[in-house]
Amino acid sequence: EETELCKLEAQEWQPILAWFCERYNVQIESSREITGPQISQETKSILRKHLQSYSLWAVHGFSFAVETIKSLILTLCCVDRHISVEKAVFLSRLEEEFQTGHWGRVEWAHELSQQDLQARLSAAVLFIHLSSLSTFVKSKQLCIINMECFQLVCRSTLLTLAGHTALASLRQVY
Repeated sequence: EETELCKLEAQEWQPILAWFCERYNVQIESSREITGPQISQETKSILRKHLQSYSLWAVHGFSFAVETIKSLILTLCCVDRHISVEKAVFLSRLEEEFQTGHWGRVEWAHELSQQDLQARLSAAVLFIHLSSLSTFVKSKQLCIINMECFQLVCRSTLLTLAGHTALASLRQVY
């Protein structure tokens, strides 16, 4: 017999796992065992290659994020902007959320824990994005024609500003 928690976990996690498996072209099944699911070497290899495509700084951010919410899947979902940080923290604390819904919430303890996890995960995801940003930036060279246009715009802007200044000073005199 399926418990309410199992139903909730299946309802919340199945869409995440389906998206993750499609996005990374891997096979990961959910498990009810405490040891977790068996993950093939091919899946491990694909995820290893993906993580190795990031800079060392970004990998440190991944390490911090995974340590925070105990899930590489949720971390990658956040980094890929598939789910929000709040949703990732909710999913990482799903059992705790279920229990507090049933037994009640100790406001200062449960809310503090949730806010702390959200802050830590937000910082890690932001760090990953910022440390990966330079890998996607392409330098562009200005064409001579564009440079000439730029100089013309600058001259006309300076002349316009000079004209406004001259008009303003004439208005002050008269």
